[in-house]
Amino acid sequence: MTGSSSARALVALIVLSACGQRDAPPSDAASEAPPAPVVEPVLVQLGTGSITAPDTIEPGWRLVRVVEDGAGHIPVVFLLQDSASTPDVAAFLKQLDAGVETPGNALALGGPEVGDSGDVFIHFAPGHYVLGCLSRGDDGHRHAVGGEAAMIVVPDVAPAAGGDTPPEASYLVRMVDFAYMGPEDWEAGPQVLRVDNAGQQDHQVRMARLKEGSTMRDWMYAEHPTDHATDIAGVARMGTGVVAYLPVNLRPGEYVIYCLVPDKDSGKPHAMLGMLRAIHVN
Repeated sequence: MTGSSSARALVALIVLSACGQRDAPPSDAASEAPPAPVVEPVLVQLGTGSITAPDTIEPGWRLVRVVEDGAGHIPVVFLLQDSASTPDVAAFLKQLDAGVETPGNALALGGPEVGDSGDVFIHFAPGHYVLGCLSRGDDGHRHAVGGEAAMIVVPDVAPAAGGDTPPEASYLVRMVDFAYMGPEDWEAGPQVLRVDNAGQQDHQVRMARLKEGSTMRDWMYAEHPTDHATDIAGVARMGTGVVAYLPVNLRPGEYVIYCLVPDKDSGKPHAMLGMLRAIHVN
């Protein structure tokens, strides 16, 4: 993707994402996803300056279900790779706020990326986690340092029944630097996407459905990309080697998957480096 118009289009997408001007998912989002392991979901409520989440959860594969207030949050689960018995969460959040990358003492595991509610399956090993919002406010600071962060402890116990088994995946979406690998023809209906990061940088998946009569080229070069596509689902940033599962319910049509995580060297969103792909749903 080249040219000033394509750059403007992707910049517009970044602004919309960062400011929270995201459409709620229509009927082809994750509300009617196929069944997965029968384990109680991890319920998270996000509001401006506040978060409600469990302090402790059992290990294993867990469905993280986030309900938001419409203010455009981007919740991400981070595993703190710190040997301290009580990690310094405040220091971690300060590092997270100051940079564009995940701090070196943590691993991003993903979270629902699009809409006012969403589901993502994440694997929790025993350890300490922070669930925080990566969106930035008008003051330039991440919501996580303004009260939208919580620590979760996962004890070193056996997973609950069914918790050691991931969902059955319909399709693989493999992320590398800077592309998506896997099939590009999918079936309509309830599906589960296995999303894994085989790259050396954090990546994400945002999935948009092209509007009737619009093409991927229209979306790429539009001054206002949302005139041509509606974001329906996604998985927020994931670190190297991380796997997550995204439930979706798809209508037939044309879709685009893309990544807006900034490159650690150039600062450009990965989509401007080629990390976007057309998907056809039959």
